[in-house]
Amino acid sequence: KQIYFMRFGASDGEIEAIHPVKITVKNVNQAPEITTTKQNTVIATLGEPVRFELDAIDQDINDKLQYSWITSWREPRVHNTNKLERIFQSPGSKSVTVKITDGRDTIVYTWDVTVINKLYNPPIPPTPTYKVFVIEHR
Repeated sequence: KQIYFMRFGASDGEIEAIHPVKITVKNVNQAPEITTTKQNTVIATLGEPVRFELDAIDQDINDKLQYSWITSWREPRVHNTNKLERIFQSPGSKSVTVKITDGRDTIVYTWDVTVINKLYNPPIPPTPTYKVFVIEHR
């Protein structure tokens, strides 16, 4: 926080008016902003790599952004990179989240991931067979 005192004046040539003004400048942090827009719904294939990437900026020039990736409560977080490659080991609904902070404010982005097993082919029901009988009446 910084305080400045200034004087503003105006004159019409005959009368002059001067007014003192106190200006208080507060150091307000600007939160990081996402600069790339990615689709937040992903279809992934079991056992194949999927790349996640998100870019952000901070308008506060000296703020360094820190990234933290969360893929599962069982796995360690990945830090200090805006990219993550993940290989899913089980099919189903998953999520990948990245938290970006400037040390003061944090933004969060989450991808909803559906992992499919390309090798699994559901059984196709058999085609019914019909027997046709022709009966003639005379």
